[in-house]
Amino acid sequence: MLGAFIGDSVGSYREFKQGDCPPDLIEESMQMPGGGCWRLMPGQVTDDSELAMCMLRGLVAGKGKFDLFHHALYYGHWHFYGPFDIGNTTANGLGPLRNCLSSPNPGLAHAAAKTGPGFTSLSNGSLMRITPMAVWARNLSVEELEQ
Repeated sequence: MLGAFIGDSVGSYREFKQGDCPPDLIEESMQMPGGGCWRLMPGQVTDDSELAMCMLRGLVAGKGKFDLFHHALYYGHWHFYGPFDIGNTTANGLGPLRNCLSSPNPGLAHAAAKTGPGFTSLSNGSLMRITPMAVWARNLSVEELEQ
């Protein structure tokens, strides 16, 4: 997980920039200077790592079980308290959770994600955000994963 967060911070320096990335810019990025399009502090992570932490917190709160209630709670709080960046697909999917923080309803977010404009999104951030799930499930059998 730590490696993913470090990579996120390194990459944030060049986020949304087009074109070649010569070795000197790669070396500069590796220093995690901060800045970039979001003017982040040195070493600060992006919304991808923040959402990965929400997934991680939900898994810990589930005490060995994947409990959608806890995930809805943590994602909803993150969205409610105003992240510095949130993509359209994420905002559309998590938007319904903003209004039900006292009693999160994972079904609302699921329905919005399935029918919303971002349903066919090819966002790569989801790969990083799901990393805690891979770590959590590493020792589970196929049968346990299906439950």
